[in-house]
Amino acid sequence: MQRKEFENRIKSLLLKAADDVVESWAEYATELDQDGTEAAADFYDKNYIALLLVKQRRGEEIATQLFNFGKRFTFNYFELQGAAEKLEAGWSLDDTVEYTVENGCDATPEEQKAFWDALTAFWAEENKENLS
Repeated sequence: MQRKEFENRIKSLLLKAADDVVESWAEYATELDQDGTEAAADFYDKNYIALLLVKQRRGEEIATQLFNFGKRFTFNYFELQGAAEKLEAGWSLDDTVEYTVENGCDATPEEQKAFWDALTAFWAEENKENLS
């Protein structure tokens, strides 16, 4: 998806998502795209699905906290579920970021599988819609 669609989907997914935070996520997406790390469209797709799964498993409040913290630190899609687990356990966002930077904060193997399954289904649905 492109930036505007990401913004619209996030606003539907997370009702208390801060309007100005999408700019921070977009800047990070552009940075990753320009340095060849990841296409911006893939970045948006993956982070949307990761936030959707966080909302389903840990609640909208935690998903919103992680998204809105993007103003200061943007988590990668593969860190969001691990970070959500830490927040649910009572960690502060600052402590979670510090831990993530120092040690990484990957999802569990089960969460990774669920993520890839959800992303594959999302892409299949998107492709079906584009062919229609």
